[in-house]
Amino acid sequence: MIWKLIVSFIIGYVFGMFKTGPVLAKVRGIDLSQTGSGNTGMTNTMRALGKKVGIWAFVGDTLKIIIPAFVTYFLFAKCGHPYPTGEHVCLFIMVTSFGGILGDMFPFYNGFKGGKGVSSFSGMVLTLLFLTCDWKFTVVGLIVFFTTMFVTRYVSVGSLVLIVSIFIEFVVWGQMDMIYSLKNPEDRIYIYIIVFIIMVLVFIRHRENLKRLANGTENKIGQKKEDK
Repeated sequence: MIWKLIVSFIIGYVFGMFKTGPVLAKVRGIDLSQTGSGNTGMTNTMRALGKKVGIWAFVGDTLKIIIPAFVTYFLFAKCGHPYPTGEHVCLFIMVTSFGGILGDMFPFYNGFKGGKGVSSFSGMVLTLLFLTCDWKFTVVGLIVFFTTMFVTRYVSVGSLVLIVSIFIEFVVWGQMDMIYSLKNPEDRIYIYIIVFIIMVLVFIRHRENLKRLANGTENKIGQKKEDK
């Protein structure tokens, strides 16, 4: 199974390197890397090209996780089992998503300088919904993100709290055997480690946001300033 997981990771990484925002900007004659903060994610795309284009950038960045997860699911995880069951389904989803998120954050063709991984992380959560019918992560994630963002008016805080909550949900629900596609005890440990690493990397990618939050200069929703 190891080689299948390695191939799944590589497939995820290749898809993850696709950057939706810069493509949408280039069609409009704009170099996103030279606009605003230079970030290639949804926030900078939205500020440079408008909300509608920013939403499409988010959709593209979630699909680049969802699509390869479907590919590896039908290639390796399903293994002839009826939907949505199959051997190690959750592990294949998470390994593929992990590769995709790393591809988004660290694309080799751009000197390993990429996005912050939040939209891609959302794609991972949606993949669990689509491939395993496990709605808990999506519903709780939406509640946590929008409630935090509404209260604080910081997108960055909402994103970070979301990712911490998903990690906690994986551990708690995993230990309570409440994740539909995660029944193998060994798989649980690997998945906890994967989600923890993703959480740490997202915090590292948001270090400038954290500094601005600490000194009170982080932009709130509605402020047309430098992208976070």
